[in-house]
Amino acid sequence: MATRTTLAARTTAILTGSGTADYAADLDMNLTLDNEVTVEITATKGSLTNIITGFHAGAAATPTGTIGTGAAILTETLTDATWTRVVTLRVHERYFRVSVTGTGTNTSSDAVINYYYQPATPATQVVNGVAKVTA
Repeated sequence: MATRTTLAARTTAILTGSGTADYAADLDMNLTLDNEVTVEITATKGSLTNIITGFHAGAAATPTGTIGTGAAILTETLTDATWTRVVTLRVHERYFRVSVTGTGTNTSSDAVINYYYQPATPATQVVNGVAKVTA
């Protein structure tokens, strides 16, 4: 059975609410099998009006390039107190990360982001351009 790796990319934290993006941790796509990642976003509305989620990829760490345009960015007017969205993406850049932006008042709001992926190989992974043997 294949092993799935979980990266807690953003732990529970209040969103800024000011329209400034809060970024999750980078994921080096060289670590993933077939450049595929599943992103799970769980958010609590609090007093926010909207949560805007962006998917970013690029050749350098901390990418700011947005994957796709228009429909590729999930914008949602929150009506539920909490919600979870799960999206699976195939990313053809070296680095990937997610941004979450809240609009409105951020009181009692938060968002958690997890990345799930299958390791590139069971024995060797590439980390910062260097092959790393794993147990």
